[in-house]
Amino acid sequence: MLSSPRFSILPTSKNLSDQQ
Repeated sequence: MLSSPRFSILPTSKNLSDQQ
């Protein structure tokens, strides 16, 4: 996957929360 945990191929609920 990509280096950035926020910008992943499969955005999970945790990633979405991290973006907000």
